[in-house]
Amino acid sequence: MYDASRLPYAANIVATTAAAKLCHHAGLWIESELGEIGGKNGAHTPGARTDPAQASAFAAATASTPWP
Repeated sequence: MYDASRLPYAANIVATTAAAKLCHHAGLWIESELGEIGGKNGAHTPGARTDPAQASAFAAATASTPWP
């Protein structure tokens, strides 16, 4: 699990992409966070949900292939 969601969106993409490359190089999978991790006082408020289009764009932007 890698959480750079407190960074601005563009910085989260850069940091998550770097982490994904390191993990893939080691043969590992990685889970990352686009926004707030679920919990009390915010993430479970009605209407507070991940935007599917933003999630798709984040996944595409942070995708990496294993290092050779």
